[in-house]
Amino acid sequence: MTQRSTSGEMINRTNDEEVALYRFFDREGQVLYIGICLEPAKRWYSHADRSWWRNVTSYKVTWYPSRSEAALAEGKAIAAERPKHNVVFNRGRKRACGSPVLTGIVLNGYGGRRFSALELALESGFSTTSAHNTLRALVAAGRAEIVGAPKWSEARYYSLVAADPPAE
Repeated sequence: MTQRSTSGEMINRTNDEEVALYRFFDREGQVLYIGICLEPAKRWYSHADRSWWRNVTSYKVTWYPSRSEAALAEGKAIAAERPKHNVVFNRGRKRACGSPVLTGIVLNGYGGRRFSALELALESGFSTTSAHNTLRALVAAGRAEIVGAPKWSEARYYSLVAADPPAE
């Protein structure tokens, strides 16, 4: 496995297969979040609406030659370092809530149709994790419901629950 690291500088892939494992740190050097992606600058933009984003003061990126190697390293890093804002691989951490920005996108643009978290992610530009967390939060709040899932897949379809009419 060949890997290379960058810290606090421009982030660019050297080939199309490389996958970044990134860590965000606060000013005390505590790990806030660990993730993987193909294009860090684009992925990081989707973190900007998170409450913890304002605490990020530095980052480190390690490039892996394949997604599978990066995903394995991510799981190990999260389990070992226990970043405050990761949910996946981080047993004992509170489940993340939905993105306020993505919640607005769903409530304003997805009424009257059935959709999946993957469709929401692809259409909005947010990650599938953000889409899943947002939809789970909307279901828990009674604003959306699960309306079906294909038998061959773990995917779920969602629809919005009609809002109560305003009181007169």
